[in-house]
Amino acid sequence: IQKGSILTCFNIVAKGLKFKNVGKNEIETSKASRTEKIKVSLALGENKIAKAGEKTVFVRIVTPDGKEMAKNYDDNYRFNFDKSSGYYAGKQALNYANTEISGVTYCEGKDPLVAGNYIIEVVCDGVIIGNTSLRLD
Repeated sequence: IQKGSILTCFNIVAKGLKFKNVGKNEIETSKASRTEKIKVSLALGENKIAKAGEKTVFVRIVTPDGKEMAKNYDDNYRFNFDKSSGYYAGKQALNYANTEISGVTYCEGKDPLVAGNYIIEVVCDGVIIGNTSLRLD
């Protein structure tokens, strides 16, 4: 039952964003120097075994230089997953009712973004349920 209750995550899309008009207009960019936040869209799949209710989805991003991206490196941004712990760049609470639900998380870091490949992992209930990558020039 425990394995069967693990949620599935699909349609994970990550995009670099810059903002105009004080954060109101999102503009997609592939340039690391212009990226202010990384927008991660995702969908959780239907699962009749999983417990319904509020699910917190964490987005962990590993930068091209191997560091974890986080707005701050204190205990407020630390979380546990797969028998280890790390820092998250974004999180969102979703009201899961055992049916497909989509969500969007805006991730940001403390340090300026660098060019390269970003590894993005989606974690829910302490388990990595999906991943993707984003390349910024």
